[in-house]
Amino acid sequence: MNGHVGIEIRGKTENLGIASKFIGNTMAKFGLNDYTQFQVQISVEEALKNIMEHGNLEEDKIKIKCQKNGEIKIFIQYPGKSFDPAAFKKTSLKTDSSNDRKEELKVYFIRKYMNNIKHEFENGMNILILTKRV
Repeated sequence: MNGHVGIEIRGKTENLGIASKFIGNTMAKFGLNDYTQFQVQISVEEALKNIMEHGNLEEDKIKIKCQKNGEIKIFIQYPGKSFDPAAFKKTSLKTDSSNDRKEELKVYFIRKYMNNIKHEFENGMNILILTKRV
């Protein structure tokens, strides 16, 4: 399957399951093997958890678009203040004991499983682009 598909959800944590199922189903339709599908799904879940926990978006909508063109790109668009996870402090699983460890680990897994993380901010909207080469 080539092209793109999308979904729009409210920014409530109870909608995380809907988004996760959408990503899993879409990655399967894109022909990803189980392990690569898992990597993408975990990365998107962790990104969405951060967005939902810190963005105060319960009544706002988050748009998720998946695209396959030789690589997988996941676009997550949401309103609010700019936050670039690519600029977030890198953590060491062995030595870091900071209070922000939970959030750092979420970003760690996104970096570990995805090939590229890009952030854009336009007209009050964040656009997080996660790329996975397949």
